[in-house]
Amino acid sequence: MKKITLFLIIVTLFLSQNINAQITVYPYSEDFEAGAGDWIEDNATNGSWALGTPAAGVINSAASGTNSWATNLTGNYNNVDASSVTSPIFDFSALAAPAITFNIWWESEFSWDGTVLQSSIDGGATWNNVGAVGDPGNWYTDNTIGGAPGGQQEGWTGRDGTGSNGWVLASHSLDGLAGQSNVLLRFAFGSDGSVQDEGVAFDDITVFDVTCPNPDNLTFISSTSTTANLSWTLGGTETAWEIAVQTQGTGLPTGAG
Repeated sequence: MKKITLFLIIVTLFLSQNINAQITVYPYSEDFEAGAGDWIEDNATNGSWALGTPAAGVINSAASGTNSWATNLTGNYNNVDASSVTSPIFDFSALAAPAITFNIWWESEFSWDGTVLQSSIDGGATWNNVGAVGDPGNWYTDNTIGGAPGGQQEGWTGRDGTGSNGWVLASHSLDGLAGQSNVLLRFAFGSDGSVQDEGVAFDDITVFDVTCPNPDNLTFISSTSTTANLSWTLGGTETAWEIAVQTQGTGLPTGAG
């Protein structure tokens, strides 16, 4: 009896540590090549999320290496699917401006089936969307998804040319989560009762603290032969900027001037 009790205590402690695995070092990077990295699928409601090499007709590769998460590695998602993949716990106590990037590939019936990224600070009791339709960075494509991913209607959706058409890099600030010590993230998928497709896959997640935030709402106002008049909204609390002038189509600038 004592041996059984001790064994149960050890198993309980192990499971508790595994479920509550916490990320405290940033930048955090996970490409899933060594396994799930404490990301956990919930397929209880008609889900088929799996980690491996996507090999369906359209979504047919990982973004890097051989492993990615996908709603179905070799075929279509199910009808009336309400499933998700949830992250380990992130401790953002020391982060002033957390942000996330990842690779994503979606191919699902437009405005009926789709995927959303959500966050929770109460252990998964409630979830809030990260970002909204219209945000830059390859973000959500619709806000009327009938399949209600994550219990709401915003997310990535589209197929047959209106999907992502391959892997794309998505990025967004994790608004309102700076200083939070108990943050969960999840990719939630939802589908209606008909017309399945291949769904979504994600890979190569990076979470980091932004030290030089991008400005928003960059607007061209006017120009002359020697001047340009621009306006923008602050990305953070910055008070000074560097300007780079270069020929269109020559890539990212390498310095100011």
